[in-house]
Amino acid sequence: MKKYYIRIILILSVVVLSIKISLIAENKVKTCHILIPLCDNLNQGIVKVNSSLGNGQNPATNLYWGAYYGFYSYIKRNSGNWKIIANIKNPEVYILNRLILKHKTKNFYICADAYDGSYINICVNDFLSYLSGKKKLEIQNRTDLFFGKESDLIIYSGHNGLMDFTPETRFIFDNEKRKAVILACYSKNYFMPYLKNTKIEPMVWTNGLLAPEGYLLKAVLDGWALNENAVVIWKKVSEAYSKYQNISIKSSNRIFTTGY
Repeated sequence: MKKYYIRIILILSVVVLSIKISLIAENKVKTCHILIPLCDNLNQGIVKVNSSLGNGQNPATNLYWGAYYGFYSYIKRNSGNWKIIANIKNPEVYILNRLILKHKTKNFYICADAYDGSYINICVNDFLSYLSGKKKLEIQNRTDLFFGKESDLIIYSGHNGLMDFTPETRFIFDNEKRKAVILACYSKNYFMPYLKNTKIEPMVWTNGLLAPEGYLLKAVLDGWALNENAVVIWKKVSEAYSKYQNISIKSSNRIFTTGY
């Protein structure tokens, strides 16, 4: 009888410990940092778009930020479980707008930075610096919230700046396992030389041309909030692109890929 009670106590102890571990994991702060170089007709090697959409110094009308399918406009209309808790203008000379979002039920935070399109070289360098573990971003008046290299997921979404220039910095990666998403044309081909032989997990990147718009980012963020794996998130991104671009899922699947 005594052994029976001891066994019951041990089982209950394990159950209680499992619940505590689960609660700690649920309450853990998770962060995602999104870097968006604004579409810029004058300063990027892109196919020219409407002048207001391609004004890289005006987030309000920019193709990737304030336009109908830009990240800021799209997330406002389709916020779902995300809430904008801060809208910061010009936190840096080269960053024109910064949004901080929080999940409505979880301790998950997003920092989305809209880079002046003429500073796309800084945007790409920041992205690779964050991934390599060289740069941490602190949010003013928040001593408990860090982005940059401290982020669980780091996303680049916009024109592929590596098509236009080669970064001068030599990036030496640390041993942290960070997740990355790169929504830019032919991003796997161009970013692979920097990320191979590192512990970075490319959850979604691309094999072709695309429009890196807000619905793709929303698909990534919703999957990330559910702790879904890279394959599931890749499928969600592909499905979103198929829907909004009115192309077949087969064609969309050829554009996006996951892993090395």
